[in-house]
Amino acid sequence: MSEFILFYLDKLKEYHPIFRYPLLTGGDYEPYIHQAEIFYRLLARDPVRFLIADDVGLGKTIEGIMIMDQLIKNRGVKRILLIVPKVLVNQWISELRKFDKEWQLPIIDYRKYRGALSENGIYIVSVDTIKRNEHKSNFLSVNWDLIVVDEIHKVGIIGNKENQRYATLASLVTKNPNSHFIGLSATPHRGNDNDYIKRLVLIDPHLRDNSEAVLRSTVRAIILKRNKDNVNKVYEKEEIFPKAYFIQYLVEPTEDEERYYTLIRELSLAILKDYYDSIGEKPKALQLLAFIIGRRSLSSPSAGLMTFKHVIENRSMKVNENEVIDEAEEYAEEEEIEEDVEPDDIANELAEINAPYLERFKDFIPQLIEYAKRVINNDSRVKALTNLVKTHLSKGDKVIIFTEYKDTANYILGKLKEALNLTDREIKVVTSETVNQEGIDKIKKWLEGKESKVLVATDVASEGLNLQSANVIIHYEIPLSIVRFEQRNGRVWRLKQIKPVYIYYISLKIPLEQALLENYYNKLLSITKGVGSNEKVVDALIYQGVTVNKIFDLSEDKETIPIYTMYSDPNNEKEKVTPIKVWEAALQGNLDNLVNCLLKRIKILKETMRKFALFEKMQGAIINEIDSIRHLSGFENRKELNNAIKLFLEQYVKYQDGTFSNGKIIIQKLSLFETYDDNRVGKDIYLFYSLVSRFAKIRKNYIVCDSLDYNIYLIDTSVETKSNKNLIHLPIIINSKGDIIRESDFIKNILPKLLHCNAIYPDEVLVKDNLWVYKAIDYVQQKLYYIEQQFISYRQRRGKDNWVPNSREDYKVNPTIVGAIIGVKGHNEDVKEAVIKALSEQGWKIGLGDKIRAEGKGEVRYIKIVSPLDILKVKSDEWIYTYVNNALVGVKHGV
Repeated sequence: MSEFILFYLDKLKEYHPIFRYPLLTGGDYEPYIHQAEIFYRLLARDPVRFLIADDVGLGKTIEGIMIMDQLIKNRGVKRILLIVPKVLVNQWISELRKFDKEWQLPIIDYRKYRGALSENGIYIVSVDTIKRNEHKSNFLSVNWDLIVVDEIHKVGIIGNKENQRYATLASLVTKNPNSHFIGLSATPHRGNDNDYIKRLVLIDPHLRDNSEAVLRSTVRAIILKRNKDNVNKVYEKEEIFPKAYFIQYLVEPTEDEERYYTLIRELSLAILKDYYDSIGEKPKALQLLAFIIGRRSLSSPSAGLMTFKHVIENRSMKVNENEVIDEAEEYAEEEEIEEDVEPDDIANELAEINAPYLERFKDFIPQLIEYAKRVINNDSRVKALTNLVKTHLSKGDKVIIFTEYKDTANYILGKLKEALNLTDREIKVVTSETVNQEGIDKIKKWLEGKESKVLVATDVASEGLNLQSANVIIHYEIPLSIVRFEQRNGRVWRLKQIKPVYIYYISLKIPLEQALLENYYNKLLSITKGVGSNEKVVDALIYQGVTVNKIFDLSEDKETIPIYTMYSDPNNEKEKVTPIKVWEAALQGNLDNLVNCLLKRIKILKETMRKFALFEKMQGAIINEIDSIRHLSGFENRKELNNAIKLFLEQYVKYQDGTFSNGKIIIQKLSLFETYDDNRVGKDIYLFYSLVSRFAKIRKNYIVCDSLDYNIYLIDTSVETKSNKNLIHLPIIINSKGDIIRESDFIKNILPKLLHCNAIYPDEVLVKDNLWVYKAIDYVQQKLYYIEQQFISYRQRRGKDNWVPNSREDYKVNPTIVGAIIGVKGHNEDVKEAVIKALSEQGWKIGLGDKIRAEGKGEVRYIKIVSPLDILKVKSDEWIYTYVNNALVGVKHGV
């Protein structure tokens, strides 16, 4: 039986998204219905051009890789260009290497590549490298089969001007209008309509009509956005994403701390005043200096101390002033730095640029240095942090501490190691330097290990890290952009996270931090998120001596419009709220005005966003489309998938004289001890395959069995265009009665029957009726057409193209039986005439006598014809034939 089951699993491994990717990654990939939707929806069209806009943590990377994989495997794609932010290059290389043996294509890191772009392969280049003239022309000279752009929201327009990144991408699209193109972004629309539409045009160069009817119809046609709530309630119908709570702690500052933070505010305001009082062209570096000095000093007294010492010592560094200002400006505008440069380095370089100006503060800065040293010796925030970390470590939790600055990260490391007696194996700092030295894979392995307890990470370093093996996040300083806040949380609160996620911010009761917390964060979160209670998070073990300010349930969305869209003014694209504006408003006591301006935008945004339909509730047609996805995948959701595999494995292990109890699988004859994890279905699929592989060294695609009275056909359905271009392969199962059998039912109801029957592997099977052919063609055309109706409707609105499909008939479906279970239960009928007729139709010349002689195909066979049930019993030197459920079955030399 195992040989047939292994054959079946191999067929799923070839083309079924729910089985292929767990089996190719050793169980690392976890299957989900929302990801299967991307697979079926995109691969049923040509070309594949789409913007996957799922929220942080839903698996956009694997969705992109699934499409890439099938285009390589099924459509002969060989020249792939992957454009990503520089900080994500290593992460992508790490993910792609899981598949390079399967693809047989080199993965080429353009940073280390010196050859021409003429050879086939997957070229990975940073978005800020490809935009440079010396590189751009190289990439424009190539005809790419597939272009993938990660974080595509970084490519767009600022005000009314296209950025360099957009101009480069637009040139690539013009050069490759019918290539496959995948964009990935959690924030496709950031409040600027023009910017968003420009991005859609990259996906669909035929898009010219910006009317509401056309723009609304882009959703599900060329863009799809799903969030955690959709996954829980619509796709999986269970809590895949656990609850996430944002808990705010307030700590009383010491007198030294109050004085230190007052001095920081005075210094920042003094620099800002000089900036705004300057006549003529304002020195941009001065405004950025006020921002970064203030942010660093507030982050930790240690980071502040290093900055102040740098100013006093006035080191002579060689810096490119324009480059530093550009980097600082990007950080101040977005809290993001494209290159893997830490903000600490920018701070030091800005201080160097402004050295002559800072001379006037030479008498003021020694006070700051003195107070910074005092605070370091008695740091209230660090004490609160230590208690909080200790509490969670005692519960067995792993903790991630996020900070903007590597100097603060190292400060936290030293304080926690000393206070909690942690070893280097238990606590680790990750900065851009660590990532470059050790690599992402080594850091992930450390975090997933049993000894690791605390990871302190800078934002730049954490960009490429998925940290769901921890469930506690502490924001050491509060990000000024809620986008950054959500990105940090999404590193932990993502797929594969099984524990409730606790997200903390420890705020000192000083005016600046209180303003940011109460007048900015809490006002915005109160209208968009649910408010939790202390009872709800009682197991967070709120410790003595700290006041809980507020608790937000981040898993409860009260508003469908994301907060980040409010940062752009729908009526004035220049009036964007940026981190530096938030900071200056907090310093100057004007946060109320800024936040009220943001709140007023919600009403306007609700109306303007209506024309895009991007954030609307999932209902109606899309629910029906998702049901079609469920049918094609063969599973209602992960729960049903898990139940089917578990049910079969329980019986299979018992059949092999083993035990399966409380998740433990023991098969003594193989010295096999394995664990089944209900939360890791991908690992369970891999376990399923590995276990069957231990008992089957060969594959058999046909089996005759006496526990069924009908046949079941495994069908590989190749779907092509009318011009014979491959689109997608779909494995489906049909019985001899013409019924479609879902994979779930096959695994839990049919496969177990093979364990308890008399069976043989036949040498020949020929199915004589064509009912299954028509059934397969109709089923596949119907499901794919239904899924793609929105795509077809959208294209009819916006104008003709040469893309497919345009109708159901555009799908040329070629079903082939690749395996079968032949059911002979209760079949004792005389089948002599049926066998002879079937053999004759195959070109055999039949001679009747004492022995039946069949001649043809260059050979002579002496055959024996038996009833279907008897084929399981007859021993003979001859060919044994029978006929059952319209199928001719031959066995060489009998049982």
